[in-house]
Amino acid sequence: MRMPAEWHPQSAIYLAWPSSPEIWPHSRPQVFLGFADFIYALSNYTKVKLLCAKAFQKQAMEYLDSCKNLELIDIETDDIWCRDFGPIFVKTPNGKVEIINWKFNAWGGKFADFAKDNAVAKKLSRLTSQQCHDSNFIFEGGAIDVNGEGLGVTTKSVLYNTNRNADHEHQELTNAIHKYFGLDDFIILEDGLINDDTDGHIDNITRFFSPNGVLTCTCDHRNPNFSQLNKNLEQLKNFRLPSGKALDIVELPLPEPIFYEGEILPASYANFLISNEAVFVPAFSQEKSDLRAQEIIQACFPNKTIIPIDCRLFLLEGGALHCLSQQEIST
Repeated sequence: MRMPAEWHPQSAIYLAWPSSPEIWPHSRPQVFLGFADFIYALSNYTKVKLLCAKAFQKQAMEYLDSCKNLELIDIETDDIWCRDFGPIFVKTPNGKVEIINWKFNAWGGKFADFAKDNAVAKKLSRLTSQQCHDSNFIFEGGAIDVNGEGLGVTTKSVLYNTNRNADHEHQELTNAIHKYFGLDDFIILEDGLINDDTDGHIDNITRFFSPNGVLTCTCDHRNPNFSQLNKNLEQLKNFRLPSGKALDIVELPLPEPIFYEGEILPASYANFLISNEAVFVPAFSQEKSDLRAQEIIQACFPNKTIIPIDCRLFLLEGGALHCLSQQEIST
C-alpha cells in the first residue's frame, strides 16, 4: 500500500465542524463564519465531507444552508484538526482505497479531550466499509508529507518525541511508517516552528510540490525561527534522490511574525491545501507577504487556481488550512 501525493486525484476533502465550546470560546460566531467561508470556497472545487455530530448539524447548516457540494457525517469530534486525527487514505497495489488508523493522543497529551478524535478513523471505516489498518503507534497526519513515489519527510521533534511513543520503539515506529505510507526513504528534519503545539509538524514547514520538489520555509535572521529553518534548508540541499540528483528546492518565506499575548505564533504559508483544481493558501492580512507566497506557490502548481483564505483566527488555535483538512483519494 502507499499514500499518494496530495496532488493525486481526490474524491473529497474531510473537515470537522468546530462543535466544542472549548474551541475559540470568546469568538464562536466569528469562527463559524470563518469555517463556513472556507467550506464554501472548498465546495466550489471539490466535495466536502464534514464530520459533525447530529446534535450540531442544525447549527452547522445555519451557516452552510446554500452549500451544495457538502455531505454531513454523523461522527463526534473533540477538536477540528482533521489532518491529525482523521483517516489517512492509502491505495493498495490493486487500486483499492483503504484507511490507516494511527493512535492519537492530542499531540502528546497537550489537551485532555481526545477520545472522540482518536475514534474517528475507525468509525468512518465502519460507515464507508473501507478496510481499516490499525497501527499500535501514535502518529499524526500533519507529521508527514509524501511525494507519492516512496519518499517522505517528517521532523525528529515529533517522530521520536517520547510524549507519543517510547524511546525503545523508534525502529518499530519507523518500520510502521515505511509500511503504511509505502516509503522507500525518509527525510527526518530536526524541528519545526517555535510555539507549534504539535511539537513541529512538517506540514507547517516543508511540503512536496512534485516527486522531486519541495517548498520549504525560510525567514530572515530577525525571526526567532531563523536558525532552525536554515538547518532544515541545508539538510534538504544535502539530500540525494535515488537517481543521485538533488531535490528541487523552492524557498517559501514565512509571513512577518505574528504575536499573541507576547508569544510568536506558528504562522506559515506552507500549511496550504492541494485539491484537484485549486490550492488553498493561508493569508494573514499582510498584503506584500501574502501575495509573494501566492506567487511562489502558483509557480509550483501552474495548472491550479490559487485561493487565499484568511487564517488569522484559525492561527489562534494553532493551525491553518492543511491542519484542518484531510483528502480522500480517488480510486
